[in-house]
Amino acid sequence: MRLTGESESLHRKADHFQLARMARNIDTAISSATRDLREVAQELEALWISFTSMPQADSELQNLQELSRAVEEHCAQHRSRLGRSLSLIRESIRHMESVPASRDLHLYETLLSSRRRGVDDLEIKVNSWGDRVAVVRGKISEALLLESQRLEVLCIQRERAAEEKKQQEERERSVPRDKLTLEAAELIREPAKDDGIVACHEEQANRYFQEAPLKAQRAAGRGANGLYYPTGI
Repeated sequence: MRLTGESESLHRKADHFQLARMARNIDTAISSATRDLREVAQELEALWISFTSMPQADSELQNLQELSRAVEEHCAQHRSRLGRSLSLIRESIRHMESVPASRDLHLYETLLSSRRRGVDDLEIKVNSWGDRVAVVRGKISEALLLESQRLEVLCIQRERAAEEKKQQEERERSVPRDKLTLEAAELIREPAKDDGIVACHEEQANRYFQEAPLKAQRAAGRGANGLYYPTGI
């Protein structure tokens, strides 16, 4: 009986030692994951500061696209690792619960409950980081959409201004061309006017030379009294 009691006592001590060792390992894992999460959260905050302090520039769309890719890489790189850390810690707690001595109420409260609360708190922080990632991604996506729309409107305005400038230049070029056309037409009409004047003068001269002999003949046939006597009678 004594040997049996001593054997049971040794088993309990071995279980207690095993539980204590497992508890220390869990504490180390929780501390490491918490430290890792803190660094990840700081990295995300740096990305957020880069977004909020981004200056207005022609390259803003490109900067937003690069920042969006950085956030996606940040999320892909850390989400799976943090989730795996949580899973390993919870698996370690389940192993602790499988040790017979863990059923002792005092040991359970001392070793298991505090570790459960620790991993639950860590999971809350991981989820909070995930929510923060979603907010940052949403804000950047919204800014990308607004910037794309702004550039599209600006492009339309520039195209419209270029078209108006082109039309204005064409109108300005057409004014001298129209003036030259009018001047050329005037030059074409001027010789025609001169030709008309010359033709009119020539007609008057011909009529004069045709009528001059007849007038002279009539003048010779008038008498002293001014009466007209036809010649040849």
